[in-house]
Amino acid sequence: NMISTYSLLSTSYRAQAEMAIVSRDDMSRKLDSALYYQERVAELLPNQAQAHYNLANNYAPVPYTNPAGKSVPHPKAITHFERAIQLDSFLLPAYPALGDLYMGLQIQPSGFRDMATDPEYRNYPKAIACFEKALSIYEYQEQKLAQQNQIKLPGGDGYGVVFSNLVSLANTWNKLYFLYKASADSVRMTMYLQKAFQRAEREDNPLGALFIAWNMFKVFNWSGDPKEFEIVIQLNQIALQKRTIQLNGATEQDKPLLALKYREQLKNMGAMYAALKNYTEAEKYYLAAIAYSIPPTPILEHLKFGGSIDHWLPNEYYIFEPCTNCIEGSPERGYWYRMDVYLGMFHLKYQQERVDEAFEWLEKSFQQAVKEQGNETSSEMNEQAIFKAYPALDQTRFKTLKAKYFPPINAEKK
Repeated sequence: NMISTYSLLSTSYRAQAEMAIVSRDDMSRKLDSALYYQERVAELLPNQAQAHYNLANNYAPVPYTNPAGKSVPHPKAITHFERAIQLDSFLLPAYPALGDLYMGLQIQPSGFRDMATDPEYRNYPKAIACFEKALSIYEYQEQKLAQQNQIKLPGGDGYGVVFSNLVSLANTWNKLYFLYKASADSVRMTMYLQKAFQRAEREDNPLGALFIAWNMFKVFNWSGDPKEFEIVIQLNQIALQKRTIQLNGATEQDKPLLALKYREQLKNMGAMYAALKNYTEAEKYYLAAIAYSIPPTPILEHLKFGGSIDHWLPNEYYIFEPCTNCIEGSPERGYWYRMDVYLGMFHLKYQQERVDEAFEWLEKSFQQAVKEQGNETSSEMNEQAIFKAYPALDQTRFKTLKAKYFPPINAEKK
């Protein structure tokens, strides 16, 4: 039973390394242990594709620099992904994983993939070959699902088999769009962008369009091209229309939660226009969200601003990451949302140098935080993020206003 023991040890160490409670040094030691035991598995099973795939996955997030001191994908990750594919040409997960490395993406400590490797190293033709192969398998799976009539159940957002395949398709379309654009192949670039839009239009459920938009946002993160962000907004507009249709056909029981999600999507649109500094459109959507009426629901009694999804930049508002599930939680744990519209309005006004109006909206955000018995707006982290984003902000005025609603705790009470 040595093989299964080594495999379980590797999986266990990897899981422990990914837990937030461990220190950075402890994380490194556990990742080393995970690698050690998975190496033993690959040695004992040299001709098993899954063993090499697992080993490659352990090497993929490990930072690696070439002799010139530049960050590149770990050579052993590439070697073992390639060996896995050589042993099993239908091992689907290996293709996009290897394509990511050739494309220049690396798994970050947060778990997300981001551009982290030397641009001169990136091999776009090989990345394209990997994603094209993966796409052919995803499309085949989609055809099989259609033949089996495995459609999504009505109501809710659902994460069925069909949606899972859509996630994979959307991820691949947008990466191929990026790769062909980087390779100056406008015909294929346009083809994959059209595939994404056509699927977003075809999906009855707004979640499909939202997820395609989120994938396009990742492309924007890699390229930094504002045109990609404008595409994200178009896809989110489609999702908003889908939510409207969904609401119109919903039962009275389903309407409150769907209405909450609709309101979050209005905020979502406002935040994205704000990131493009289109303040007129941003304010239009923010005010629409404030004015939007929610049918009575117990959820409102347990709804809280529980964590923004944005990226703070000095002297700028945030680049907003589009939401997919805009309202999260359960009756047992309570519900939370990701966007504070009042805080969003504070940023809009401050960026336009309408400082007094900005502080009026900031006060409204603190008042809302009081209603929710404290939320992210009242946190120390949010305060420091705002000070970092706006070095010229009157910090005394900010702290005085905050203290009106959230008096500081003195050292003795702490």
